[in-house]
Amino acid sequence: MPARPSPVPSSLRIPALVLCVGLMPGCGGPKLDERPDPPAYLLVESIPDDFAVSVTVYGPQPEGPSARSSRPGRYLFEPGGGLRAALGPGARESTLPPVVRTLRDAQQRAVWLAVRDSGLLEVDRAELIPSAAAYEATALSAAANGRTVAVFTVTALNDTRHAAVDLGPPDDPVRSLPAGSARVVIERLARLAWVR
Repeated sequence: MPARPSPVPSSLRIPALVLCVGLMPGCGGPKLDERPDPPAYLLVESIPDDFAVSVTVYGPQPEGPSARSSRPGRYLFEPGGGLRAALGPGARESTLPPVVRTLRDAQQRAVWLAVRDSGLLEVDRAELIPSAAAYEATALSAAANGRTVAVFTVTALNDTRHAAVDLGPPDDPVRSLPAGSARVVIERLARLAWVR
């Protein structure tokens, strides 16, 4: 019996086969497991001994009253509860602000929970960056164009991660989820640093 001619022209058979193989699970395309692992500290209730967070806010100096999270500045929370703060558009990643106070245990826990629960260092929530210092030129450019950007560095359980969050124009009422989470952390640190 002679072979029946295929209804699919031979010029389409190979590309169709490649397309079918490429769409099979596990074959071709990005793999879900190639995303960075979530930070281990997301599962930890107690404050890790090495927990530290730094936040540098780049942006234009707001005129008049504004939210603390919209003002340029730098906040550093150190292991053991030391809180450092410097305000103003001159604050940079290299700025080492003076210690403004040492936080009590309950205040340290509040900072820990705010950072841990913010989701800011998860891949789907913010822009993870290789280092805060390397991102500074980008943040300064955004500030020069009227945007407010917060750059976070968090260390916990021997893991350090960096993230950048566009907070939008100062006092922008429309905020993304990462911007809202970032503002919560910044407001907490500013309040604890006695920023009015």
